[in-house]
Amino acid sequence: MSNAWLLECDPALIVAVSDHEIVEYIQPQRSYPVPEAPRYCNRVIAWQDRLVPIMDLALLTGIRNLQQELPFVCLLCYQLAPREALQYLALRINTTPQKVAVEDSQACELTDDDLPPLLKSVTLCGFTHMQQAIPILDLGKLCSDEFREMAQDRKGSTARGLLVEELVQVDSGRAQQ
Repeated sequence: MSNAWLLECDPALIVAVSDHEIVEYIQPQRSYPVPEAPRYCNRVIAWQDRLVPIMDLALLTGIRNLQQELPFVCLLCYQLAPREALQYLALRINTTPQKVAVEDSQACELTDDDLPPLLKSVTLCGFTHMQQAIPILDLGKLCSDEFREMAQDRKGSTARGLLVEELVQVDSGRAQQ
């Protein structure tokens, strides 16, 4: 039996990370913009004398199209190889992380219905929890240059469209006032 943490990035996107990868759960008081960064990872928080990037998986996968305020983030750490320095990432989440015990009997295959296509390459495996398939993220792959390029390639053609869509919604809101 192993432990994992469930992270709700959106009600339609719950992922898991290994027990040893979670560092802290916080409600950041302030975040800072990162110019020219991808929309899903364009802010950082200051934490223990580090600037830690904040990733929004729901925005990345297209489950949500508009950026929202940061209710909470879960600080995560990972290593690319033994004896290398720890790397840090903050994931935007909606609710308190939930620690769960996972047994081998809960292992499951993840289907296209269980997982946004973009996350397949950064998923180690899956397990069922409360009759829902949960992907376990590989944080090293999620933060890799290869994944960033793949995400840009897949979303590049729609990124400009989403920006235009956001501007139209803002302009519509002004017109109604």
